[in-house]
Amino acid sequence: MKVNQFLRPVGLLLLLHGFMLGFAQNIGIGKHNPIFRLDVLSAANSPARFDAAAPMYIALFENGGYVGYLGSYSGAAPDVDFGTGAGNTTGRVHLTTQATPRLTVRENGYVGINLTSPNRHLDVNGDMNVNGTFYVNANSGTTGQVLTSGGAGASPSWQTLSTAYENDIRFGVQTNQTTTGGSTSNSRTVLYNTNTVSIGTPTNGAITITEEGLYHFEGNFTVAVEYSGQTVGDNTNAIGRLVVGLSQIFDTHYITSFKKIGTGSNWRGQEVFTWEKDLYFTAAQVPVNVSYGYVFNASPTNGAVLLTRSMTGIISGYKIAD
Repeated sequence: MKVNQFLRPVGLLLLLHGFMLGFAQNIGIGKHNPIFRLDVLSAANSPARFDAAAPMYIALFENGGYVGYLGSYSGAAPDVDFGTGAGNTTGRVHLTTQATPRLTVRENGYVGINLTSPNRHLDVNGDMNVNGTFYVNANSGTTGQVLTSGGAGASPSWQTLSTAYENDIRFGVQTNQTTTGGSTSNSRTVLYNTNTVSIGTPTNGAITITEEGLYHFEGNFTVAVEYSGQTVGDNTNAIGRLVVGLSQIFDTHYITSFKKIGTGSNWRGQEVFTWEKDLYFTAAQVPVNVSYGYVFNASPTNGAVLLTRSMTGIISGYKIAD
């Protein structure tokens, strides 16, 4: 009887404080009919508070076995941890929407987006958008560079495009060499040079290559002669040569005779050299000069005298690749 008299005020006190014990031993706080072991209903923004000594954590068990925790056990005091415990060697952590895992962290630290079994440190199943600077090995690259694979087991890297249509190394030089009697005059005009660091155009009309790589060269030159009197043009010939450095000859073109052009008291003739050539220069070879010249032979007849001979034209090209 005394017990009942004691329990009545206690029960009344619990009821007044919103603490209810349901028929199935469920406990309700602020709820008259709890449907869970602990059922909390509160009009406050924060219905519960947990405060403990560091490192603080709330342990999570399943069927009596420890699986994980929520707290600040592993990080610094201001940090918040959520994950598996040290003894859980196979469990994974999921962030879900509609009960479907969207982000997964495996036991080995691999992270998957829309993947529950990621096989890389970051494994994404779906589209990815980067709105901002993209870094590779703390390097964002420079304008115009592309990201290229380093192969298996190696990191990718930013590389500068170097193709015939996308690099900035293009050049063209017009030359004019005329010999009158024993005097020779030379002129040179740079038509274009898009990279004066990699390509030089010295006064002798050559192209100076200062960067290693594969280059394409093209030439179009006209060789002309003039004799006093009406001589036989078949006795005149010339050899055009693509010269690298001081004496390396990489290409030759032959003119065995000249076609007569025009009319008049003097005999005039001309022929054309047209050619293309690809050359590769190693780092040890550069800088090197590339030029085009000719060797001239004449045996005039009927007492004719060679008055002038000339070679005019353009040597141009571009870098194909590194």
